[in-house]
Amino acid sequence: MIGFAWIWGVTAHSELGDHHVRIMPTGHPIVAGVHDYTIHDELYYDVQIAPGMQATAHAEARWNDRALPMVLTGEGGRAPGAGRTAYLANGHDMTAFACPEMKTLWNNAVRWLLRMA
Repeated sequence: MIGFAWIWGVTAHSELGDHHVRIMPTGHPIVAGVHDYTIHDELYYDVQIAPGMQATAHAEARWNDRALPMVLTGEGGRAPGAGRTAYLANGHDMTAFACPEMKTLWNNAVRWLLRMA
């Protein structure tokens, strides 16, 4: 799932707290069966995208008047013939994984990455 990177001094995160995540109506398999959710987590932002990769956001959270992508997918990237990549921003600690939507997102992501969805 390489293609998105935390770069020290560029990428940052919100405070740990309860945040609402809105699923965008993209119709992508990664968000199939996933509904808007509230999660106790940090919100990462300004995560860097590999040059040459086309990324699409499928979920977002708002923080400090910014829309922050929480679920991204992409194809292509740093190497010729690079395949699919997915970024799930939530999951700072095990508390975040108590959110039922996280299980669905992870299952969907793995299925999509393996071309099973």
